[in-house]
Amino acid sequence: MTEQAALSPTAAGCHSKARLALVAIGLLVGVYRGLIWRRFRRWGATDEELGAPFPGADLIPGAKRGGTMALTIDAAPAEVWSWLAQMGCDRTG
Repeated sequence: MTEQAALSPTAAGCHSKARLALVAIGLLVGVYRGLIWRRFRRWGATDEELGAPFPGADLIPGAKRGGTMALTIDAAPAEVWSWLAQMGCDRTG
């Protein structure tokens, strides 16, 4: 019996299940990349904020723009700064 003939329908079924799993993973990645990822990249940012250059963009000529996420806080900068100053390495937050 040749090796090709030794592949039973059970072995062929395993190959089709693996192929189906790869197709399903590919579809999930495509949906994530096409719909969800784009929305996360601009989370909370207005169209004006998306069109504006990043601070320091002139330091890297020809750089491509990355993701933009924004958050509107209804408070004075002095009130927010004390919270932001706590964040980071070797800090309380």
